[in-house]
Amino acid sequence: MKKWLVIAIAVMAVFGFSIAAYAGCHNCEKCLPGYVECELTSGQGVEDPQCGTFDYDSTRTTSGNPSEWCSDSIRSIDTCRVIFDICQCEDVEENFDSGQTIGIRMTLMINGVFAEADDGFYFAETPWGTNVLETFDSLDAACTADTQTKSFGTTTFYDDADAAVASVVTPRTGIGACPVDAANQAVMMCTDQGQGFTITSDVEINQESKWWIDMLAMRIDPNILHNSELLSVKIELLNAESGGICATCESICECIVDIATVCCPEEEAEANCIWFPYVMQQDEYWQTGLGLTASSFDGTSWTADISFTDKTGATFTDEDKTFTDGTVAIDVDAWITAKGWEPAAGPGWICIESTESIGGLEYIMFMLEDMLFGAAVNPEECCSCAGLQ
Repeated sequence: MKKWLVIAIAVMAVFGFSIAAYAGCHNCEKCLPGYVECELTSGQGVEDPQCGTFDYDSTRTTSGNPSEWCSDSIRSIDTCRVIFDICQCEDVEENFDSGQTIGIRMTLMINGVFAEADDGFYFAETPWGTNVLETFDSLDAACTADTQTKSFGTTTFYDDADAAVASVVTPRTGIGACPVDAANQAVMMCTDQGQGFTITSDVEINQESKWWIDMLAMRIDPNILHNSELLSVKIELLNAESGGICATCESICECIVDIATVCCPEEEAEANCIWFPYVMQQDEYWQTGLGLTASSFDGTSWTADISFTDKTGATFTDEDKTFTDGTVAIDVDAWITAKGWEPAAGPGWICIESTESIGGLEYIMFMLEDMLFGAAVNPEECCSCAGLQ
């Protein structure tokens, strides 16, 4: 299917957008991913921390601490919204015609990899499907509306992104002690067979191509997640008429939404550990590089351990890599090739740990025929590379 990868993260930051991954999915002005609490206990001697919930597109609050939004992530209600631009989806005239029924699938991700049942990141809302969608003819209208009146019908939750091994589960709602029971470890949700939103003639005639979709509430288990992990949700619109259960329905439009980073900024790592959550490599249309600066460079040399983790979770580490300049550039593909590594092609992430205070950016270029586009992305700080793996 057609996937429009949004790499203009620097541009999006200027305008306040926080959706990452595929164009066709937008957000509203002044929305940025937040931070969620990761304290292991709510007081000395408390063995079972409370797993509070957080909601991407509703009021952010620090009540019910921990596992809720950090204080500097509070913002007014409905600033963040997931809005699909249907005109950017695949085969629009065929898949989004009047009378077509569209389903939905949401899957949780940690550091760019699909979450599994015991990974500590779960949906925390049920039921879902009624009054969770509204369609508009403009992005402005989608960002300023007050209510949603449309439905995707009934939905089912699963404990794995792989339909072949997934079991049906029920999300735990509200605040309760961790860990979350196996019967409540929901990491994927999708519409049931025969369910979905049926496009009406009014939606087609009025060209309501901007679809505002409600995001489910979530929770983390801070016993498991407490090392600046990036939490995301992959959202797919489905061809509900293509056959199969929802977990195997054909995806006809998708995007990945970055929700939050685990741990409040004051709890985050020292400046000698940084990581880049989304790094593309071994793709003919993409070229990715890193620019690194050791701010405490003394004019002789400095070293760093640099690791690349591919989309399967395999990690490759370049230990004690030595640099003789305070500012250096690394071509990711050339570096991987020179090391003789064979990671899975496509996206992954890079972590850099040094005894020096370091900073940097990731620069990305997209090349297709006569089109060239570039962007730069700042890193996240981390406690340690080992803690991210």
